[in-house]
Amino acid sequence: MSMTRHIFKQLWNCRRTNLWICILLCIITLLMWYAFDIVYNYEAAARSPMGYDYVGVYNIDLRFREDARRDASWEDVDRQKLSIKTLLENYPGIESVTWSRGSRPFSRNRMFEGYCTHDDSSRVVSTFISYVSPGYFDVYDVRPIYGSIDLDAWNPGEYPMPAVLTEDLADSLFRDMTNVVGRTFFNPYYKDKVTNYRVAAVVPRQKRDDYERYDPMIYLPVSDKDIQMTTLIVRVRPEARAGFAERFSREMRHRIEQGVYYLYAVRSLEECRDTYNVENGTVNYLNATYCMIGFFLFTVFLIVLGTFSIRTRRRRSEIGLRMAMGSSRRRVMTEFILEGVLILFIAAFPALLIAAYMARLEITVNTLTDMSAARFVGCFAAAVAVLTMVIMLAVWPSARKAMLISPAEALHDE
Repeated sequence: MSMTRHIFKQLWNCRRTNLWICILLCIITLLMWYAFDIVYNYEAAARSPMGYDYVGVYNIDLRFREDARRDASWEDVDRQKLSIKTLLENYPGIESVTWSRGSRPFSRNRMFEGYCTHDDSSRVVSTFISYVSPGYFDVYDVRPIYGSIDLDAWNPGEYPMPAVLTEDLADSLFRDMTNVVGRTFFNPYYKDKVTNYRVAAVVPRQKRDDYERYDPMIYLPVSDKDIQMTTLIVRVRPEARAGFAERFSREMRHRIEQGVYYLYAVRSLEECRDTYNVENGTVNYLNATYCMIGFFLFTVFLIVLGTFSIRTRRRRSEIGLRMAMGSSRRRVMTEFILEGVLILFIAAFPALLIAAYMARLEITVNTLTDMSAARFVGCFAAAVAVLTMVIMLAVWPSARKAMLISPAEALHDE
C-alpha cells in the first residue's frame, strides 16, 4: 500500500509531464484497440470452418485447342472430356474425381439463383448455386447433417430433382432446417416444368473464401452433356500430394492433348486460396494493419524510454536518499516499472469509454464478424496487455539504472 501511495504521489508531482503522456497513450490505446479489432474481424472469419475440406484437392484446368475445336462436334467434345475423366480416375494417387460448374471456392466464378417454397411463393431466397457430379461430395468431403445423398439418384433426370442445401439456405427457405428433408421448393424464374426440387440433404454452413461470411448455397446434379462447360476436380491421396502437379503435368500432358483439349494448369486449392487472397487485397490490407500496430508499439517504446531516462537523471538524489534510508534496490526497480504501467492504466480508462461509444455506434469494421461483448473486451484487453509489455520493456533500462545508483555518490553530488 505504501508503495502504491508513493507512486501516485510521484505521478501527481510530475502531473504536467504525465498529462501529455497520458493523452498520447490514450490516443494510441484507442488506435491499438481499433487495429486489433480490424484484425479480429478478418482473422476470426479466416479461422471459422469452411464447411468442406479442400486440402489435397486440385483443379485440372483444360482449355480448347481452337484449331481442333472448329472441326469437332459438341458430341466429340463431350466424349473426349469424359475420356479424360476416365484417365484421371485411373491415374495413380488420385482418390476421386468430380466435375462442376457455377460457384467455386477461391474463385470469382459465382452463379446465383432464387428459390421459394410452395407455401410462400412471394418470398424468394437468393443463393449461390453449383451444378456438380455425384463424386463432388467425396472430393470435398462434405457430409450431410440431415438426410443422405443417394449418388445413384443424383442426376438431373429425376423429378423432383434432388438438391443439397447448406444450413443457411435451408433455414432461410423453410425456417426450420431440422425438418426439411423430403420437402419440395421451386425456382420462380423458370417457366418449364423442371422447377420442382426435393431436399435430399442438408450440409454444414459453407463459404467460398477464407475471408468471407457464410452464404446460402445449393448443389444440383450436373448433366453429362454439360461436361464441356465444367471444371475437372480431383482429390489426391496424402502420400501422393508432394509434387503432384508437376508429376501429373509431365506424365499426362501428351495423353490429354490428343483431342480438342490441352492441359492449361494443375493447381491445388491451397495455391488458389493464396492467390485469391492476394488478388482480392485482403492480405495487403492485413499486412498494412500489422505494420500500423508495429508503428504504434515502436512509438510508445521510444516515448516511454526517453521520458523515464530523463526522470531517472532528475530523481537521482531522491533515489539515493531512499536507498540510504533502507529502501532495497529491487523495490526501486519495481516502483519505476509500476509507475509506467499505472500511467498506461490511467490513460486506458478514457480510451475504454471512447471505444465503447464507438462500438455502440458501430464505427468499426464488421464486414465479416459481428461486434459482440466478447470481441470488444478481448480486443481492448489484448491492446492494453501488449502496450503494458512494451512499456515495461521501455522502462526496464531506466529502472535498472536507478537500481544501480550508489547512495553515497548520489548524496555527495547533491
